[in-house]
Amino acid sequence: MMRIVAYVDPMWVNLAISVIGIAIGAVVGYLIGKPRGRGPLGAVLGGLLGCIGWIIVAVLPRADNS
Repeated sequence: MMRIVAYVDPMWVNLAISVIGIAIGAVVGYLIGKPRGRGPLGAVLGGLLGCIGWIIVAVLPRADNS
């Protein structure tokens, strides 16, 4: 009996998991920053720093809408 084994390069798996994690961090950061008027900043900080970025956005003062 012959077995066919699919080989997935671990580098691509790590890359895919990293991209998904960055995307989730950015979405959560955007959702935290949006009510404070800092949605894009929240997305950037959330994507780059993860949970630390979320905390930074959460404690920033509201943006002036003038």
